[in-house]
Amino acid sequence: MAMHAVVLVKPDAEVVQRIAENYPEYYSLSDTCFIVHTEDVTHTVAEKVDVKQYAETNEVAGLVFGLNRARTGLAMPDFWEWFAQLDARDAANL
Repeated sequence: MAMHAVVLVKPDAEVVQRIAENYPEYYSLSDTCFIVHTEDVTHTVAEKVDVKQYAETNEVAGLVFGLNRARTGLAMPDFWEWFAQLDARDAANL
């Protein structure tokens, strides 16, 4: 499975609700940054959570990035525990 970062320009409760509905195992880094674990490709994640361009202002609600399995940086311990749990489950399903 893949990891994707959904990064919003500003907090958006409707997008967060769609993230929770489509990716119940998501991890919230902040009120504008979420990590989802899925077999979906980046474009599908963006469609499911409805991260799109606003026609009236030509602004975007946010971006979706595909993440690789490299792990580096500082984060809260519960993030690394969440990541390791999903990583172990993925490895067991190979």
